[in-house]
Amino acid sequence: MPRLGIVAGKKVGNAVNRNRAKRRLREAAHLATLHPQTDYILIAGPECIEMDFGDLVEAISGKDER
Repeated sequence: MPRLGIVAGKKVGNAVNRNRAKRRLREAAHLATLHPQTDYILIAGPECIEMDFGDLVEAISGKDER
């Protein structure tokens, strides 16, 4: 099972926005395909609050559409 660390600084917004960003990242990481026995650190940015949830899951999974 992968371990996950989530950081949301003041650039994300006030406490409500920071907590919302962390909740969204936590749920997206739960749905994303992550390698077991790996540590991940997710740094929230202001865009993760407004980003489409499916795009957020894909970004965490590391899948690019190139």
